[in-house]
Amino acid sequence: MYFHGGGWMSGGIDYMEPPLRSLAVEAGVVVANVGYRLAPEHPYPAAPRDAEAVTTWMYENATALGADRDRLVVAGDSAGANLAAVVALTLRGSGTRVGHQLLINPAIDPRMDSASYREFSVGHQNTASMMERCWRTYLDRPEGSLHEVPWQAAPAFADDLSGAPPTTVITVEYDPLRDEGEQFAARTAAAGVPTTLVRCPGLIHCAMHLDGIAPRAADLRGHAVRALQAAFV
Repeated sequence: MYFHGGGWMSGGIDYMEPPLRSLAVEAGVVVANVGYRLAPEHPYPAAPRDAEAVTTWMYENATALGADRDRLVVAGDSAGANLAAVVALTLRGSGTRVGHQLLINPAIDPRMDSASYREFSVGHQNTASMMERCWRTYLDRPEGSLHEVPWQAAPAFADDLSGAPPTTVITVEYDPLRDEGEQFAARTAAAGVPTTLVRCPGLIHCAMHLDGIAPRAADLRGHAVRALQAAFV
């Protein structure tokens, strides 16, 4: 299961088709490229409800689609990684068993107060002002504090990460979101969840779409491929 990025406001399955085709071929896996309702027309909780529903449907129908439901991975980048993390936490202990979560540049903390936010707030494609607009639009909160948000919208607020599936977090060097992803990986590891964290040097937030443009973008895809291949060895 792969949930696209786009700040919960944009993106879609066409937008993700080229990188996901490469990921599927190189990893030798079936990739479900998932669309979901977008803000502002459909603010939170529409997107996580869609993500949970389609994950459960995929689990129940995997065999008919040529997939193995016992090897279900939820994955995504940026806002899509947020949804993957929410699904993985929501479905803990349910009849839908998520075997692994792969989170690429996850957008999971609306407080936007990390060192990487301060260092890369402007000038590196994804900016702090862009992220604030995305969060406020997604949460339908045009003003006021973003420090009290349900964890189902912002997994950084989840008190208990125990029971989450094995986790891979991939971050990039020049991204305001870098530190929140790495902090989430530290918390899953501290909760006893098998966790792998990879930071890709020399890349910006949109690296998933820079293959063939930025030579190091292939490194990110390679880490994602290896994570999928290693998830069920």
